Amino acid sequence: MGRIYGAVLLEAAGGGRKAPGDIVRAMSEAAGGGAGAAPAIYGNAAGLAALGASGSAGGFIAGVTREEGGDRIVSFCGYMPGLKEIFTRKGMDSGIETGAGLIALYIKEGPRFLEDLPGMFMLALYDGPAGKLVLASDRNGYFPVYYSSLHGRFVFSSSLRAVVFSTGNPAADRGALMEYLFFDAVYGGATCYSDIRLLPYGAYLVLDTKSLRIETYRYFSYEGLFDIDRYEGARRIDAPAALTSVMRESLGRIREQAPEDTFGLLCGGGIDCSYLGGVMKEIGMNVPIFCSSVADVAVSEENMARTTVERLGTGFHVAHLTSRNYYPRLLRSIRDFGQPIAHPNLARFYISAWNAGRHNRPNQIKGVASDLLFGGQGNVRSFYRYLRLSKCLSFVPSGARRILASAFEPRQKTDLELRLRNPLASLSSIGMGNLERGAARMRMLRALDGLRDADERAVKALMMENLCEYQQPLLNRRHEMAELHGLALWFPFLDTEVVRFAVNLPVGACVGWNTSKKVVREAAKPFLGGALASRAKWGGDVPTAKWVRPLKFFLDDGFIAASLGFDPSVMGPVLDADIKLLWNLVDIELWGRMCLLGEDPRDLLAAMKRNGLESDPFESDPEPSDH
Repeated sequence: MGRIYGAVLLEAAGGGRKAPGDIVRAMSEAAGGGAGAAPAIYGNAAGLAALGASGSAGGFIAGVTREEGGDRIVSFCGYMPGLKEIFTRKGMDSGIETGAGLIALYIKEGPRFLEDLPGMFMLALYDGPAGKLVLASDRNGYFPVYYSSLHGRFVFSSSLRAVVFSTGNPAADRGALMEYLFFDAVYGGATCYSDIRLLPYGAYLVLDTKSLRIETYRYFSYEGLFDIDRYEGARRIDAPAALTSVMRESLGRIREQAPEDTFGLLCGGGIDCSYLGGVMKEIGMNVPIFCSSVADVAVSEENMARTTVERLGTGFHVAHLTSRNYYPRLLRSIRDFGQPIAHPNLARFYISAWNAGRHNRPNQIKGVASDLLFGGQGNVRSFYRYLRLSKCLSFVPSGARRILASAFEPRQKTDLELRLRNPLASLSSIGMGNLERGAARMRMLRALDGLRDADERAVKALMMENLCEYQQPLLNRRHEMAELHGLALWFPFLDTEVVRFAVNLPVGACVGWNTSKKVVREAAKPFLGGALASRAKWGGDVPTAKWVRPLKFFLDDGFIAASLGFDPSVMGPVLDADIKLLWNLVDIELWGRMCLLGEDPRDLLAAMKRNGLESDPFESDPEPSDH
């Protein structure tokens, strides 16, 4: 996959400073693993800045280039299909080296050149003559760019661990942790570290290298893809056929990036990945399916995936996650990502990566994003049903409706609203305290203003908010895990044209009373048959009641108790009744212990053993299982 790194020193900071190149090398060593070692590094003429990049895996490209005879440097990594055609269209030699071409585009158009860059990427461009540094993330935020500006120097990397190392003695951002407890995600530029920021998706940052002043801009937004004429026209199209058409093109672009025998499909039998497998088979891209199946669950993903395999006639490789090999991977996933991971399932990726690696399939295709694009999130269908029921009850006088509504409100919600000093509706409008989230919501509502039906506009806005709020954190976690294992992950649903199609698809093609992702299920029928295409997704999640609940003992006297004022003797009964909240607190606890307090994960495993939990060693690999 590759990484980028960089350091810029303030000119007025004085002597005795560590050289930028040395800072970049140290950051690279701190990142560790995967393709992140031994970066190529270039510094500027004045010795105040250095950029670096490490090699990529799979079909991704990465590099660092210094302008010939000049003082501009670009560092980049990613997947940019059709870039050579863009060079030609802009009057450049199509054979120009990628980094030199990116510099030439920047000289020609300034940061606006980002609007034309295809695919998913991250890049940094140091402009010596202008005294500026430009950092950019891709449209979906898959490649993260973390940065910090402290003590007269600005550092950045796609590795959070590298930036944490460079800042030294990191502290928790209490507000970000509270937001995480509310939403399972921290929106916008915040991270769980008080002095480290994340560049949001579709954004670029401009640093004045003389003052270290930072300004952030957007070159892309999901709501910017919305077109009312296209949306209204989509009511009359065969939406499933149209989805398959854009999906063929998306997979075709991916197919061109690497040899076909290096690809695999990560699939647990769900509709999204199974559908991708069907389209891939249709275009002659017959790749094996890789499945990670969880033990101790009622429905096995192995069995679900096997049904897909039998239907498509492809190869099948499965690895199993048991409680013994889950615990070391849980700790590793939190430590490696460097922030709370939000979902306990992330540990499964380690056995998926091991499985792909032993079969020499470094390019893994995933069905990520379909839920967010096509209304598969549970809150969308719940909101859709609420609006439908509200419309059915419109004949009831408004006063009576208020009484009925209040009678069915949970007591805790009413209690909360009475305690708030600002109305809950107003707090919601400003993003529950995250003003970046609030502003994004207002932009989406304005973009959708052309939709005449208020209920349809509200559901579509929620779908877009889900996309904006959860996509980048989800992808960033995937990026770090893949990078450490030398894998390249490909997301056909996040191709720009597929996203454009989804943003402009009417709600009715996505959500029904009993169905979500309608368009995907209908599109999948020709490939999978009606029974498989309509099958609900069961299985795959780790059994939190069995595997996570026993970790509650960590909260008795640890990071959360000391840092967030958690009193386990008082709050324990609340957690006994809510396994989801318990998981979120355990997630924060383990992150704080390993990433802030420096506790060794081996000691944490030893503590689990003392509390009756058996576990494999921290360094162990899963047992082979291949069918």
